[in-house]
Amino acid sequence: MKLVARCFYLCSLLISLTGCGFQLRGESATVGQSLNQAAITVVSAETQSEILRAVNRALTAANAQLVSRDEAVWVLHLDREAFQQRNLSLTAQARAAEIELTLSVRFSLSRGQDVLIENRTVNISRQMLNDPGNVVGKYEELQLLKSEMRRDLAERVVRQIDHSLQS
Repeated sequence: MKLVARCFYLCSLLISLTGCGFQLRGESATVGQSLNQAAITVVSAETQSEILRAVNRALTAANAQLVSRDEAVWVLHLDREAFQQRNLSLTAQARAAEIELTLSVRFSLSRGQDVLIENRTVNISRQMLNDPGNVVGKYEELQLLKSEMRRDLAERVVRQIDHSLQS
């Protein structure tokens, strides 16, 4: 009897978690069908930037077709990414104990002369603890966090584009 009750509770828990939209960390949400096979080109001031590569990967994952500017129906303009670092708390030696990292990018989406999204800014913020005794580890952690933030920022840009195309 207890086994049946446990199975019932486990099944009801799983159904409620999937019904509320829960997903495991690192699993990207599915983007709607508005970007499916959409011919889009991404224009950036920096042609070799990390954010440009991340946005291109996110668009490809959303089944958008990355094409040249001549073939594109939609043109996505990406500005340079802006990275800010701010101290949240200090140690007794007046060194940063906790740091807030903010990565942002401004973008616009147009179709010919029609502008669908104009100069929208997207931000991602993370916090990290600073160990003054581990400079090398701190640098590696910072680079890893920036990479994850860039990926999340690109996914957020693609979700906003998808939402705007649906409405």
